[in-house]
Amino acid sequence: MLFIKNKETRGRKLIVDDVLKACGHCGQVWEKVNKRVHAVDHMIYPFGVIPRYGKEIKTCPRCKNMRR
Repeated sequence: MLFIKNKETRGRKLIVDDVLKACGHCGQVWEKVNKRVHAVDHMIYPFGVIPRYGKEIKTCPRCKNMRR
């Protein structure tokens, strides 16, 4: 198993902090997911489930669609 110091990996080799993004408009944490597995193309997590600290700030798809 790949060991990465001070990074949460959820038991995978994937670095989770690189995949999760924090929305600059609504403030929630979101990530792109495989549509074959989840039936949606992104997951948006409610406040308090995943901390925003250290996440890249990027507008979530829900906020992008509301701007149109």
